[in-house]
Amino acid sequence: MGTLSLDRLVVRPLSRLGTQFRPLRRLGTRFIDILLDIWALDRERRALQVLDDRGLQDIGISRADIEGELAKPFWRR
Repeated sequence: MGTLSLDRLVVRPLSRLGTQFRPLRRLGTRFIDILLDIWALDRERRALQVLDDRGLQDIGISRADIEGELAKPFWRR
């Protein structure tokens, strides 16, 4: 009977596990990126909502444009 080594029991299986789940890790990272983008877009829309008419005129946006942006669902750009 051969001897059991820690390398054969633990290290090798864990290294294979990492490569098997690489696509899943990429998917998770992409999902987090999408959530952060949605959150940033929502913050930008809310920031536009609090601008006064003079501020809106400075950036060339009307109140109707902002209302249209706020009416969009959170996932739409």
